[in-house]
Amino acid sequence: MMEVSAGIIIWKKDGDYVKFFVCTPGGPAWSNKELWNFPKGHLEDGETPFEAAVREFKEETGVYPGSLNNRDYKYHGLIKQRSNKNVHVYSKEYSGEDFSDCHSNTFLWTDGKEYPEIGKYAWLTFDEIKEKGGIKAYYGIFSQIEKN
Repeated sequence: MMEVSAGIIIWKKDGDYVKFFVCTPGGPAWSNKELWNFPKGHLEDGETPFEAAVREFKEETGVYPGSLNNRDYKYHGLIKQRSNKNVHVYSKEYSGEDFSDCHSNTFLWTDGKEYPEIGKYAWLTFDEIKEKGGIKAYYGIFSQIEKN
């Protein structure tokens, strides 16, 4: 069955660069690896993709992504991440959200312990995302935002 998710890319101009608010997965499986991406997750029954994107952003950061008005976001379409996952991608320019104390919900690992769903948060340029390891399916969107 095809998993459908939704997420939000928040970006800001920083001098000559565009930086993206990204995160890495948490838990033991990711303790020695990085995979930088934007907060996202699956749609729940009855949720619109935009509602899921906002909910997942809040669950994975502890922060509401600024405006809750869909018109303030650009919709980039449904992106095929893997053969079993499609993601509705939205973006918006940073509008002063406080990301200084980010925290995520937790999950139960096979060792019986709970771990944060997100391991690290950072503002990275597109080049840094590529260098550190990002999901290539989204490179076109990062590039498009960077050029605007």
